[in-house]
Amino acid sequence: VSIKGCVYLFDALSGDTLARMPGSDIPAGTLSFRPDGGQLASLSPQRLVVWNLAAGDTYRDIFFPSVIGNEAVDWLFGGYVLAGGANLVDLERRIVLWQYRHAASTPLSRGYAERGGRLWHVLGDAGRRAVHFSRLPHDEAMKTAATLDPARLLAVVPGTTFAVETRVQGSPEEQARVRSALEAALTSAGMKVGAGGLVLEATTDSGASHEMSYRSFGIDRTTQTVTVTDQISRLRMLENGKTIWESTSVGGAPAVLQIKEGETIEQALAPYRKPNLAFFEAVAIPREVARGAEAGAYGFSQITEQGIQAVPPPPRGP
Repeated sequence: VSIKGCVYLFDALSGDTLARMPGSDIPAGTLSFRPDGGQLASLSPQRLVVWNLAAGDTYRDIFFPSVIGNEAVDWLFGGYVLAGGANLVDLERRIVLWQYRHAASTPLSRGYAERGGRLWHVLGDAGRRAVHFSRLPHDEAMKTAATLDPARLLAVVPGTTFAVETRVQGSPEEQARVRSALEAALTSAGMKVGAGGLVLEATTDSGASHEMSYRSFGIDRTTQTVTVTDQISRLRMLENGKTIWESTSVGGAPAVLQIKEGETIEQALAPYRKPNLAFFEAVAIPREVARGAEAGAYGFSQITEQGIQAVPPPPRGP
């Protein structure tokens, strides 16, 4: 339970407080206890937080460069967790080390589970299925991890200097407010604001256009169709021109539109045709960011009935 900037763990029967951990801006996510009860993980699409329950402190607060699957968290041996059934997260190095693909993990089903240090999964076709297991991380992933120095991977730590660059739509006052909010957020996260370091870049842009149809309630149930354009707000951390972390908000017209008396549908849609500048005031700034692999992971494998086989990385989006 999150209460007043902290995460509390209660005994369901007695109501006693078992642990209290910091967590003022932790997004809602999938929770998972380490099998021995020593740690608790919270996984959201772009963030993994791990707490030490006995000490009541944060062990890791990992911000991923991009969105990953967060349907489940499976604890593996050696300081690794499997996020969403596919992404092997190295807790020491704060990165997605490896990506595994297997038919047992789909967005609508979960045919796998960790037990006894092994990942058990259901493989086969519709006519023949069997339960297999794999020990993860496999040898190739462990060898790769051994070549990566955790300290050298870190690009952002408290004390890092950032130059703030903003290219956002809005009035001069709104643009100044965005810059001020980002500078304050950096300072609150323990960073410095100035020239010569990394870049925190805020931008707004227009996305895809599509049609939306609205039907009024009541006696006059007429339908009006309008064209709306997605509004994209994006915040990126750049190192030598390369993105090491980004967070994006895509907004558009709502499915249900409230229209005030005497207002036209176009007037009601006007606020949704503007970029979401409030995103820049609410987004959480990472205190630590590790340099991840450009492909999304340092290696890729397919889990098959014949074993773990190397595969090429998936194609990257534009």
